[in-house]
Amino acid sequence: KGVQVSPLGKKYLEEISKYKDKALR
Repeated sequence: KGVQVSPLGKKYLEEISKYKDKALR
């Protein structure tokens, strides 16, 4: 887990998580 996540990347991952969460419901 030595991957540095930039604020923008973190935001992107959060959006993906939200999208997946909606898609799975």
